[in-house]
Amino acid sequence: MKPHITANTFASFLTAKTPERKLSIVRNAHRAMKSDKGYPPYYQSLRTPARRFLASAATNPSELLGLIVKKEKVTGRKWHLTDAAITRDAAKALLTLAPKIQAIDATFLLGRPETKAKIEYPELDLLVTPHMLVEKRHGKVRRIGALRFYTAKESTYELGVRGAELVAGMQHQWLLNFASGEQMPDFALCMVIECFQQRITQASVDAEETRRLMNQGYRDFMRLLHGLDSKDAA
Repeated sequence: MKPHITANTFASFLTAKTPERKLSIVRNAHRAMKSDKGYPPYYQSLRTPARRFLASAATNPSELLGLIVKKEKVTGRKWHLTDAAITRDAAKALLTLAPKIQAIDATFLLGRPETKAKIEYPELDLLVTPHMLVEKRHGKVRRIGALRFYTAKESTYELGVRGAELVAGMQHQWLLNFASGEQMPDFALCMVIECFQQRITQASVDAEETRRLMNQGYRDFMRLLHGLDSKDAA
């Protein structure tokens, strides 16, 4: 099976300011490919309430409010307590975004997105799985999009506006690969919702430039990956 990286990691690589930062991202990605974290990721309990909130056009906050007021039992497990606390913070942040979400003229679909969504390169798979699909009907044409939530709070791990735009662009590129018939991928419906940064970022309308950056980024990523020696990769 080919190695893979996430859209977030690839966006961070594409927007890295220095060669040292790019190498660090490649090194960390390589380690992640080879290791089992052994623990679940944070924010998992936010996913379903967040999706249902958007499916209601941000008008039904009941499940997010349930996360906020829920009293977690003290178990002595630091991971569990931390996850509960930051999930409550993310739910509050997403509620604050309600007016911006309501202003989007589209329907957020609650059905499960493709779980293996990826853009395939010769030596690497780019995982771009959306958290929700989006649609807008215009006569017989069904304009489609895809979105991802982003919940990093610390500035070190922020995507930034350009990084979010690139992740949204990757969603658009993925949709272009399978859209058919009356489906039409729409830049405006491909987006990243950054909860803590209170931003909703859409894909760039220049799909050719996005593709060019991705293809060049893939070549640069693989060059650095192949150049890792055993000490770097450990």
